[in-house]
Amino acid sequence: MHQVILNSRHFLFTLLLLLCLIEDASGDAVFKVQMRKHALLRPTDSVVAFTERKKLVVLVTDSHGIGRATLFLVSGQWPETATLKFRYGPNRGFHSLENLVITTNRLQIQSSGSTAAKMPFYFADVQGQFHLSDTAAGELTVSINQQPEALEVELPAYTLVGSRQVEIAWIDAYR
Repeated sequence: MHQVILNSRHFLFTLLLLLCLIEDASGDAVFKVQMRKHALLRPTDSVVAFTERKKLVVLVTDSHGIGRATLFLVSGQWPETATLKFRYGPNRGFHSLENLVITTNRLQIQSSGSTAAKMPFYFADVQGQFHLSDTAAGELTVSINQQPEALEVELPAYTLVGSRQVEIAWIDAYR
């Protein structure tokens, strides 16, 4: 009888050890999202990050069209590509963006046009500061698609790689 209990315990211990050593079979990264609170924030406003077909999707639902959120990479790696989707509510996408700022620890991307396909970016200095008064380091080509359900901004491949967090700030051009 003791032999059977010992074998069961050994099996369970081995199984637990294997589960700890093997990565998630789906290979998906795990994200945590923190939306900045403000006076106009409603309970239905949210920012959700998930992977879909090996792509990061950030779904921003913001009834007032102005906000900021930070995404933290808890485990795994950022997917190669990322799409930001902006909407006021279900089936009611932003029409355009007046301003979009995406900041990681190594670069900051700025857009001040509603359909700007070229977004200037700046590298951080050794103290992690961005000097926006300087000439931009270059321009990233992004794809902006207006859909009825959301305004979609597709970032170039590997934009987020090398960072553990990314801050996204947006202002719609609704007003």
